[in-house]
Amino acid sequence: MDIQARLYWANIRQNMDKDPYFKDFELLDYRFIVVNRKTLCPLVWTYPYTRRLTEDLTFGKNGNILFRSPLKIGEELSYYLSSRPVLPIGIKRDDSNDIVEWLNKE
Repeated sequence: MDIQARLYWANIRQNMDKDPYFKDFELLDYRFIVVNRKTLCPLVWTYPYTRRLTEDLTFGKNGNILFRSPLKIGEELSYYLSSRPVLPIGIKRDDSNDIVEWLNKE
């Protein structure tokens, strides 16, 4: 939901900005309608972070839920696809790697 909302919003906003008629319109945050298949009760959920494309977002009681920026994920994916590295970013082959540091990275 997070990546979809942020990327769709950015894509629509870019197209609106290029259009002389729509460029001054406001594009609001996404609302998702979720229907429980057993009760058939639709619920509307507002996602107030739709416009925050470049930021990592942290949620949860202890700040332990991380939604990474779609742009950062895209850059990392591009690196892995073009470079085909043997090891993940940040892992050293010729030195010891700290498992706690790796687990706490995100």
